[in-house]
Amino acid sequence: TTSHTYSNAGVYNVKLTVTTLDGCSAQATKPIRVGDVPVVDFNWSVICNNDSTKFVDKTNPGTVSHVDTYTWDFGDGDVLTGTAAGSVPPGANGGRTSGSYKKPNHKYTSFGTYTTKLTVITDDLCNNSQTQKVFILPYSTVTPLAGSAYQEGFELSNGGWIAEAKQPSDTSWIWGPPTGSHINVAAAGTKVWWTGGNANSYFANEQSAVNGPCFDLRNLIRPMISLDIWSDSEHNLDGAVLQYSTDGGVNWRIVGPPEGQLSRDEGINWFDGQGIPSNPGLQPIGNYGWTDPTNGWRNARFNLDMIPKIDRDQVRIRIAYGSNSTNPPGVQLDGFAFDNVFVGDKARNVLVEHFTNSSLKASTDADAQIDKLFLDQFTVHDSTDFNYVQYHIGFPGADPLNADNPTDPASRSLFYGVSQPPATIMDGILDGVKFKGSYNDLSRVEIDRRALKDPLFDLILTEYPASTNNMISVGLDIVAKQNFNAPLIAQVLLVEKQTGTFKNVLRKQLFGADGQTISNNFVKGGPPFSHQRNNVVIDVPITNPGRLTLVAYVQDKNTKEIYQSIIRPASNKQGAPVTGIEPVVTPTALNGITLYPNPASGSFSLLLPEGKTAEGFSWKLIDQRGVILKSGDFDDLIDQTRTVDISSLANGIYIVAIAGPGKSVVYQKLVILNRN
Repeated sequence: TTSHTYSNAGVYNVKLTVTTLDGCSAQATKPIRVGDVPVVDFNWSVICNNDSTKFVDKTNPGTVSHVDTYTWDFGDGDVLTGTAAGSVPPGANGGRTSGSYKKPNHKYTSFGTYTTKLTVITDDLCNNSQTQKVFILPYSTVTPLAGSAYQEGFELSNGGWIAEAKQPSDTSWIWGPPTGSHINVAAAGTKVWWTGGNANSYFANEQSAVNGPCFDLRNLIRPMISLDIWSDSEHNLDGAVLQYSTDGGVNWRIVGPPEGQLSRDEGINWFDGQGIPSNPGLQPIGNYGWTDPTNGWRNARFNLDMIPKIDRDQVRIRIAYGSNSTNPPGVQLDGFAFDNVFVGDKARNVLVEHFTNSSLKASTDADAQIDKLFLDQFTVHDSTDFNYVQYHIGFPGADPLNADNPTDPASRSLFYGVSQPPATIMDGILDGVKFKGSYNDLSRVEIDRRALKDPLFDLILTEYPASTNNMISVGLDIVAKQNFNAPLIAQVLLVEKQTGTFKNVLRKQLFGADGQTISNNFVKGGPPFSHQRNNVVIDVPITNPGRLTLVAYVQDKNTKEIYQSIIRPASNKQGAPVTGIEPVVTPTALNGITLYPNPASGSFSLLLPEGKTAEGFSWKLIDQRGVILKSGDFDDLIDQTRTVDISSLANGIYIVAIAGPGKSVVYQKLVILNRN
C-alpha cells in the first residue's frame, strides 16, 4: 500500500506497474477522482417568534464533489443527520425539527445563544464542518401602540438584546456599567450596551452587532426610533450603524435616508459618516454610520418610514459595529455605546401658518407648494406630520376671504411682524437664519426633523354642545410633559378645509384675536390647565359647513415657539352675516378711495380714483379704544394722493374712517408695522 496527496481536486489517471522477482511486469491504469475538502457554511434566520428558526446550507463542495450527508448539531442537544436530497421525517427531535436536511427548520425551546455545528460529507468521503453562534431572541414580539411606546433603559436587564458574532473574539459588545477612558457614565441610570469587551475597547477587524427585540409596527401611524448614543471611534475609519430587517435577518437595510441619496442631512444627530472603510453591518452600498467622536451622550432620532408597510408585522433592528485592523498608537478608543431606546409614534404635531393674498400671484404659487407638500405626506405615508392654516390678509390687494374676517388674520400677521405675503412660519420659529418666513424654508426633511422632537405639552381639544348652529363651544386641556413657567398663549382656530380653490382657511380665532394668555406654572405630569369658551358666535361666512376643523395650539408668548398643536373635526356649523365694520352704500368717489400700503411703515396713502374729486370729504385715524389720533381733509392733493405720517405711532391695528359730504362713511382697517 501507498498514499499520495493531491494538491488539487480532479480526475487523475493512476497507472500501477507491477514487476516480479523474475523481471516480468504488467501495467494497469484506472481513473481516480480526487474530491475537494468542502467549504462548509450556513445561514440562519427567523429568530423573532415561536416559529422555527430557518437554517440554509451554503456549503461549496468543490468542482467535482457533491454533498452526500449533512449532520446538524443545533446546540440544544438536538442532532439531525440525513442525505442531501432527503426530507426530515415527521416527529424528528420531538417534533422540533422539520423541512429538509439541506434546509432544516428547528424550534428552540428558550431564547439565548447556541453553538450550532454543521458537518458535511461529500460523495468522495471528504468532510468538513463549521460552527456558528446562533442567537434566539425572546419569542414575544414587541408591539408598540400609539399611546404606549417601547422604551428600554437597560437598568434591570439587557432588555433581551443579544450580541452577535460568528466567533466570540469578533464582538466586544457588553451590557453593564461603562468603564472606558471616555465612555464611563450612562446616559441615565448606570447601565448601557457598549463595545468594551476587549480591555475597555473594541477588537481589530471587528464585525459585530447587538440585536434588539422583534417589533410589530403595524399599529403605529408615524413610527420613529430614538436612542442615546456615544461615539468614540477612530474617525472616518471605524463606526456603528443602525439597521433593520424584515426577512428574519437575511437582508439588512439602514435606518436613515435612502442608500445612495446624495443629501444625508436628515433626522436628529443621525449618521455623520459615509464611505466608512470598516463598513459596519456589511452594507452593500454607502458604508454609512456614526464615526465622529461625540465627546458625550447625544440623542439621535429618525423616522421608520423607510420600512414598507406590508412588512411591518415582523421587524428586526440591530446596531452593528465595524473596525479596521489598527488604531492610532497610544490612543484609547472606547468604540460605541447606546442607551434609552424608544420605538413608537412621533408625538409632536407641527403647525404651519401660511399668510397669503388671493390677488398676488406669488402668494397663490406659494399656496400651491404648501398644498403639494401636505398632499405628498398623505400620498406616501397615509398620514401627515404637520397641519397648516391659511391666513388671508388684506394687502397688497383685496382678498374676499380676508373681507370675511380681516381682524383675525391681521392680528396674527402683527404678532409675527409679517409685512408682505406670502409668508410661511413653522411652529412659530423665525430664527433669521434657517427659518426666515419664506415658504421655501419648508421641506419634508425640516418638517420631519421638527416632528421628531418631543412636545412640551399634551393637548386635549373638545367640542361641546352650543346653543345654536351658528355658535360653537370648545375646551382645551393642557398637560405639561416637563416643568414650565413662562407665559403661554393658547388658541383654538375654526378652519374651513376647502373654500373655492383655497384650503385650510382660517375662519375665526375662537379664543379671541390675541388668544388666551396663561401665566400658570406647569409641573410635569401635574393637573391640566383647562380653558373653555362657550357659544362663540360664528359671525363669518361658512362655505362648506360639513368641512370644518378645529386646530388648537399652545405657544410661548415671548419666543413665539409653538410647543404643540392638535387638530380634530368640527361639527357642521352655519355662518352668520358679518356684524363687524362693513362698507355701506356711499358715493362713487368715496367707495373708490384706496388705502395703501397695508400693513404700513412710516406712512400710508389715500388715493382717489382718476378724475374724481373729494370736495367735502374728510378722514380720521382711530385706534382700538375709539380715540382719534389723526384727521384731515382731501384738499391740495398731489397726484390724487393724501399721504399721512404714522412714524410716531405704536404698531397695531387701527381704523381709517373716510366720510363723504352726506355723512356716508367707509371704514378700512390699517395695520401699522413701523420698522426701526
